[in-house]
Amino acid sequence: MGGRRTRVGLFLRGGSYAYQSEIVNGVEQECRAHGADLYCLSGGNVTLPDPRNFVYRLPGPGDLDAAIFVEGTMGAAEGDPRPRALIERLRGLPVCTIGTKESGIPCVSIDNASGIRTLTRHLVQQHARTRIAFVTGKGHEADERLEGYRAGHRDLGLVADEGLVIAGDFSLGAGEAAVARLFGPGGSGCDAIVTANDWMALGALDALQARGLRVPEDVALVGFDDIDEARFTTPPLTTVRQHPRQLGIRAVTLLLGGPAGTAEADGDVMLETMPQVRQSCGCFRGARWGERHPRVDGSDAAAPSPDRWVRAAVADGPAADPSLRADWAEHLVASLRLDLAGGDDGVRFLSALDDIVGEAAQLGNVTAWHDPLATLRREITRDLAATPELPLVESIFERAHILIGDHAERAQGRRRLETEGTFRALAFLGSEVRMSLDRPSIARALAKHLPGLRVRSCAVVVHDGERPPGVDDQVRLIFSWDRERGLSSIDGGLAFRAGALLPDDFLPARRHALMVQPLCFQSEALGWCAIEMDPPDLTLSEAIPEQISASLKASALQESLIAEATKRERAERARLEHELELAARIQTSILPKDRQVSRLAVSTVMVPATEVGGDYFDVLPFPDGGWLGIGDVAGHGLHSGLVMMMIQSIVAAITNDRFDASPADVWRALNAVLYDNVHTRLEREEHASLTLIRYEDSGRLVYAGAHQDILIHRAAQGRTERIETRGLWAGLAREVPAGITVDDELRLGPGDTMLLHTDGIPEATNGEREMYGLERLRLALERNAHLGVDEVRDRIMHEARSFMAEQKDDLTLVVLRYS
Repeated sequence: MGGRRTRVGLFLRGGSYAYQSEIVNGVEQECRAHGADLYCLSGGNVTLPDPRNFVYRLPGPGDLDAAIFVEGTMGAAEGDPRPRALIERLRGLPVCTIGTKESGIPCVSIDNASGIRTLTRHLVQQHARTRIAFVTGKGHEADERLEGYRAGHRDLGLVADEGLVIAGDFSLGAGEAAVARLFGPGGSGCDAIVTANDWMALGALDALQARGLRVPEDVALVGFDDIDEARFTTPPLTTVRQHPRQLGIRAVTLLLGGPAGTAEADGDVMLETMPQVRQSCGCFRGARWGERHPRVDGSDAAAPSPDRWVRAAVADGPAADPSLRADWAEHLVASLRLDLAGGDDGVRFLSALDDIVGEAAQLGNVTAWHDPLATLRREITRDLAATPELPLVESIFERAHILIGDHAERAQGRRRLETEGTFRALAFLGSEVRMSLDRPSIARALAKHLPGLRVRSCAVVVHDGERPPGVDDQVRLIFSWDRERGLSSIDGGLAFRAGALLPDDFLPARRHALMVQPLCFQSEALGWCAIEMDPPDLTLSEAIPEQISASLKASALQESLIAEATKRERAERARLEHELELAARIQTSILPKDRQVSRLAVSTVMVPATEVGGDYFDVLPFPDGGWLGIGDVAGHGLHSGLVMMMIQSIVAAITNDRFDASPADVWRALNAVLYDNVHTRLEREEHASLTLIRYEDSGRLVYAGAHQDILIHRAAQGRTERIETRGLWAGLAREVPAGITVDDELRLGPGDTMLLHTDGIPEATNGEREMYGLERLRLALERNAHLGVDEVRDRIMHEARSFMAEQKDDLTLVVLRYS
């Protein structure tokens, strides 16, 4: 192994179940004792096309040193070849199974039958139940529990009614369905139900109560597993306690040897189970239902026997656990004897119990310590029944039970607070990760929130192939976070072989336990996430990858959308550039070339914006006068240029034949043609501001149509007038109501300077978002009105362009002076 630590692989189906979580904790606990690294690979149901299942096939024989398979969690029935195929991939390694026996492979399991057998007899003997139903599960463990149910009947000379055996699948719904079958139409009913696990018992409890059937008065109820929920239902559930943590511990010692380095004997290991009698079977809370440690003979009652006290407490105590001091029972008995000998008030005994239960609280069921305490109390009070110490003993044990209750309440409150805190932290993580649409943002969100979830390190690996990755496929580590080393985001990802699970340089240098969780989106396998937690939390280590998976998929979609959008944007930009070039050519090519109008000096300029707008102006001379037009088509680009060309053509065509026409009549004719062309033929929405002016060399001006205000500097008075233009925008509506667009008239005097412009000049904006405005334009005209028209044009345009931060619209200026 080249000096590396031993690597143990644990293969099991994921899920927020206490059974799997306790096995993981047991395996991690014993791996820590051996200094071995743990890699927990959590897939899905091997009988289904579950995308998570690829993680079972990631490591090869050279990537691990031992492997443990929990087949019963993988959904396969006994004899299914698929779990065996996964095991065969690791041929040559020390391998064991938990729960399900495979030929030639050692198995660690529990005694599934005896607890059910005992409780079945208990229902008959203690509670006179005669019609006992059984709800089965799946797999050989469930079959063994069914056999225990049948054996319990046989022990009493009875035959189990096979009509009361109902198929289940370990789910809450199976318990509900069993009650519906038993008590629904055509059902035969029963007076007790035994289920192959606690979840089905809880489902049955809900269904019975919904039907108005009382538990245990009408129907007694028994489960199996002793999950946390079993103790807190109403009524508390009678069940069979198994110790899945011990299954994990014994599996590691079977493969790696005991604490002293001595391997256990080859072969299977079976762990005992313990019935937990509560109220759902019909017993009162805490009632004992039979002497487990009877007196051997009458002489034994004559003298106290501390050794027997110890044996009795151990027999009813929790399963042996390396985290508990092995001599806890001896320590309790010795402390009590010192208290009795000194006449003390139990201070030594209660202090010792407080320490022991406090250390064991992290293992789960604190209330289970009532059982060895009650047994110890019974043995001691029976021995000391006729002695003066009896009242003190009773007082000490009453306070001892209260002490355990306090520990249980604190442990439950602590778990509740931890759970609430975890869900809050997970919600914050999920909220930020979901809003992260690229991989660096996902990595930063994880680095920010993972410390609040007790995570020590986290690494994310992706696979770009169409099929799920296999042991020798190339995958990429895209980011890794460690409390000590911080966040490492890797541009493009670091390639490595999938079976290694992580590149060596990114594995924690310390002894570690990594939860290898698949990253999937619907049926697509994206990669995996390796999470290090202390202690491991299977539920949380599955919730985090769910958040990552959705965001990784979103970031991949975002990247593909960006790539496609970039491609389209380039094509659109090229098209737009061509259109703008064409629009600019249209706009500038039809500007008036002949600007010689009788008694009128004319100077014009148009500066198109980058995205060419639709500015329009024209000078159309006729004898003794001319037509002037100025406007602005809404929008930018080619279509605006086309509309502007239409306006120029229509005005030129009408005024060429009727140079003495009314500007309002010309405007209305243009509006009708423009509306039909744009809305009906082009099916677009362009329209334009437009003012038409008929000029006569007498100085008379007749104008119509709405555009920017006209500015006229009166030479005689030295002041500037602002003349408002009235009406609608051209092309906005087919019919124009009477009186909206009408002719207005004004006169120019000798030396008067008239300024026409488009909105690009007054709406020019500086860096402070302040507009140039009509007032600045008016003042600029006043300051420069004494100059020639070309200089007036140039100075005003220079001032406006110097004011603006960026040109965003066409700039058009027409300066006219009457002489």
